[in-house]
Amino acid sequence: AAAAAAEATAVVESDCDSECLESRMGTDAVTVAELKIPLHASESTLEQATMSITSVGIEVACFCVAFAVIRLASKTRSGKGIALRHPAKKLVETVPEPATTLQAWRSHKRIGPIRGQELHHWAGRVMATDPEVYVEEFIGHLAQAPDRPPLRDDVSLLMEVAAKAGQPEIVEAVTLAAAVRSLAVVIRGYLKVGKIRAAVAKLQEMRCLGHEIPPRAVSELFNAAGKAGLMKETYTSLEGNIKLPQDAVSALLENAFQSEDFEFARSVEQLATGHNTALNQEAFEAMLKLYVKVDDGKAIEIFQRMQSSGFMPCEGLCRYLIARCAADSQNVRLAECAATYLRSRQEMTFSCYKTLMKVYAYNGRYDKACDLYAEIKSNGWEPDAVMYGSLVKFAVKAGRTDLSHELAEKLEGGCIRNYMWLIRSAGQEGDVKRAVDTFRKLQANQPELVDVMAYNVTIDACASNKDMARAQQLLEEMRQTHPMNLVTYNTLMKGYCVVGDLPQAKRTMREMEQSGIIPDAASFSCLLSGAAKMLDYQETLKIISEMDRRKLPLDSYVVSIMMQLSRKLPDARDAVRALTILDRPDVLIFEDEVVFNTVLDACIFRRDCKRLARAIQGYPSSKVRASVRTYGLLIKACAVLHRTEACWNFWNEMIERRGIQPNDVTLGCMIDALVEAQRIEDALALFQDWKLKVTCDTIIYSTLIKGFASIGDADRAMALFQDMRTNGVQLNHIVFTALINAHAKNGLMKRAEQLMEEMEREGCKPNAITYSSLIRGHCVRGDISAALNVFHQMVGFGFNADAVIYNTLLDGCVQHGNFELADELLLEMEKSKVAPSNYTLSIIVKMWSKRGDLDKAFKAVRTALRDPTGPNVDAQVGACIVGACIHNRAPQRAIAIFEEMKTWPNFDGPDNNTYSALISGLPRHGYLRKAVELTEEACACLNTRPGQDKRLLAPNALMQLFRALRNERLLHELAPSLAAKLRGAGMPVEERWLTH
Repeated sequence: AAAAAAEATAVVESDCDSECLESRMGTDAVTVAELKIPLHASESTLEQATMSITSVGIEVACFCVAFAVIRLASKTRSGKGIALRHPAKKLVETVPEPATTLQAWRSHKRIGPIRGQELHHWAGRVMATDPEVYVEEFIGHLAQAPDRPPLRDDVSLLMEVAAKAGQPEIVEAVTLAAAVRSLAVVIRGYLKVGKIRAAVAKLQEMRCLGHEIPPRAVSELFNAAGKAGLMKETYTSLEGNIKLPQDAVSALLENAFQSEDFEFARSVEQLATGHNTALNQEAFEAMLKLYVKVDDGKAIEIFQRMQSSGFMPCEGLCRYLIARCAADSQNVRLAECAATYLRSRQEMTFSCYKTLMKVYAYNGRYDKACDLYAEIKSNGWEPDAVMYGSLVKFAVKAGRTDLSHELAEKLEGGCIRNYMWLIRSAGQEGDVKRAVDTFRKLQANQPELVDVMAYNVTIDACASNKDMARAQQLLEEMRQTHPMNLVTYNTLMKGYCVVGDLPQAKRTMREMEQSGIIPDAASFSCLLSGAAKMLDYQETLKIISEMDRRKLPLDSYVVSIMMQLSRKLPDARDAVRALTILDRPDVLIFEDEVVFNTVLDACIFRRDCKRLARAIQGYPSSKVRASVRTYGLLIKACAVLHRTEACWNFWNEMIERRGIQPNDVTLGCMIDALVEAQRIEDALALFQDWKLKVTCDTIIYSTLIKGFASIGDADRAMALFQDMRTNGVQLNHIVFTALINAHAKNGLMKRAEQLMEEMEREGCKPNAITYSSLIRGHCVRGDISAALNVFHQMVGFGFNADAVIYNTLLDGCVQHGNFELADELLLEMEKSKVAPSNYTLSIIVKMWSKRGDLDKAFKAVRTALRDPTGPNVDAQVGACIVGACIHNRAPQRAIAIFEEMKTWPNFDGPDNNTYSALISGLPRHGYLRKAVELTEEACACLNTRPGQDKRLLAPNALMQLFRALRNERLLHELAPSLAAKLRGAGMPVEERWLTH
């Protein structure tokens, strides 16, 4: 007892202060302060104090003895003399008894890790009262040391407690949780030493064992992978096997932004969406900074999602987005979206306005850039000199004359650049006098600024407006003070070409060379432009040849001139030769959108499929950023190439990926492409989808009406006509002609003639095509005399009959066997010098076929092949000559001409109609195996061009072929392989054709 008392006293002296003792002994204990005795106290008082002190000492000694005994007993009970692992609690830390066992355990475990029998004791108590939190509480407690896995003995104790409690599910859960905790510790260890791939392997092991990967482990993994530069590799290894927490998603998206990896960003976003992981602010910002680099509509979607998710973009982020729209993507819609947001929060700064102005300027939206000036002024800001200079330029380019004049007053006495733009503005408006007056003000106010550039700009304003006299006057004045330079001479040459004086332009070039100045590509471009304006193709060839001799590059301006010349040349063969410039390796058509557009336009106009296909193929990998006009041309080009799916691809790219709103022209191009492909229902559906979003003009309606006319659906054509009236769309001769044609094709001449009368009442004058439709309608009914009456009526009204009119009459005569009239019409065509077309040639071949004179049919084709100015021999003509041979029982000649036509220059056949004619005709003349051979050839040849619409063999021809195989008892031998090849090529094969 004495030893225990001494130990207790030592504990108290080392661990307790006076306040602790007071707390232990309760409110009756006497403090030292209370024992202080005043000096004037009486003797009795001192005696009483002495007794009190003695009493307190005895009380303290008793307490110490009791404490020592309790502590000794505690040591014996907790482990037979083995000390507890946790330190002794201070006496002052006594806590009120917890209300529940779980609360007691949670209070007790704060001391530190609890192991062994003490853990067993607490596990038993919690299992008895709160088994549902057993695994979480104890495995979590064992894992408090993050770098050490749970001890096996401790886990065994926990499992033993659960087993004795009859809880096999908890036993299994303890096992799994301990394993996961162990793997997590190993993974953290790998991450600390930078072994990312080893950590990934362990995570995959966890996943294979069926364990969920803790979010914290995923976050730590990607943070470490980012530092090691293995972010994407790590993500790819685990993609689909993990759920990404928020911070991991934001780290991955930030990495995608830094590496400009759009595919990576899309994959991460899709995975996060699939796992319902909400994006945080950092993730949204990373995606915005990435997608602002492209104009595909995605950035706007993210910007709106960010706000709807409760995150407000800051002014700095919005300013960054607008700046990037100006520098990278030229994404006007996103820039406007960010600006609108800043305006709503009254955070639109002067620098934001300047940046937004750049976005508009880079996109050629100069009018919108000018509109910002009024907004800036309304905010009380005054543009600086740089902004004023830019605004003058934008006003000039936008044709905002009033604004350019207003800004001109503010720029008086400004820098030389501002004067230059004011002079250019006047020149573009055709106001030569104002241009010269501005130049004179510059001379008067700041003569030191007058240099060669100032003179050149003023001379250009005069020359561009055909005022060569004033240009010469300025030139003579300039000679007195400044030497002429290359730009001066080029400006003069351009002016002479504008007025059509090509010889004077050439003399100016010679004068330039005599003065020691060497002409450049721009100099020859001026001459080339003059020659093209005069439609002098031979002269353009000479100029290009001279450029080649001097080794001058054929720049984008030269290419544009030649493309425009190709469209305007009256001689089709010269026009095609002009396009050969595109075959040169030094001609680059993808460097500039304007050049690319002129190339597409010229090739479409001339139906140059070869060069169109090359242009379409090179576009995806080019630098061209397509505008709405470019998309319209791309769709038209694919329609010419019979690639309807490619038309849809470009349309969807424009709408969905680029977020560009189509205009009426682009919508018309897409509808026309569908009509040309005989997909009338798709065209009508597209029209219905967009009619309220895009102004649908007369051209769009007439295209749809033509589509229904082509399939003989006059009723739906009339329904569209009524829709036009309802919506107030302007009616014109194109619409009425299409309606008349829709009825005439069905022989509904009474209604067609009524529409003709209504057309005249509406003030729409019929043209040659209108009369051609009426003539066709009478021919369909077999009333050739009525057709001739309309023809003579048309001529009487002053219309010149063209090839279309003659072809309509010729076709009617041939269809109804009026060959004498057909001969007369051909003579009339020759007398009237109407050049026959390829359709004329096909009608002539049909005519001689019906008349049984196959030699004359061949003669007509061979004459056209030899005559460079004659009609083009195309696939339609090829099908007609083969059909003529079959019709006249000459299968060998049909086979021979078929093989020969493959060698014809610029021949676009044989087509599916040619093959169909042979396949259906040859078996009737004993050439069944040859027909099978040609069918297999058609499968291999017809649909080899990627993206091209399927060109199918006629089902009736295939049916006749399989019938012939059955009749000749070759069905079993040849039909299975033939059917497989046909189906592989997308050709229709019915099962009944293969049965005996």
